[in-house]
Amino acid sequence: MRGILQVLPTIPREQRTRVAHFLEKQGFKSQALAVTCDPEHKFELALQLGDLKIGYQLAKEAEVRLDSAAAFSIKCPLCFEIVTCDQGE
Repeated sequence: MRGILQVLPTIPREQRTRVAHFLEKQGFKSQALAVTCDPEHKFELALQLGDLKIGYQLAKEAEVRLDSAAAFSIKCPLCFEIVTCDQGE
């Protein structure tokens, strides 16, 4: 991780998400999470790593609202299911 953080300032911001996808494919998901600038990619990585705290924070920041009839479920690596429904709040 230290090596990536040392090199990170030399990588142009517009290339960081591309580097993060490479790191993810190589199995370095936590490092990819630290590098990516794309909020959706960061959210996906957080869920894959089981870091629901970061995932929740990113979802709050995105202020994603579901239609009143919409529902979705996400299977996460912790073997439980999160189900969210918008009750027309």
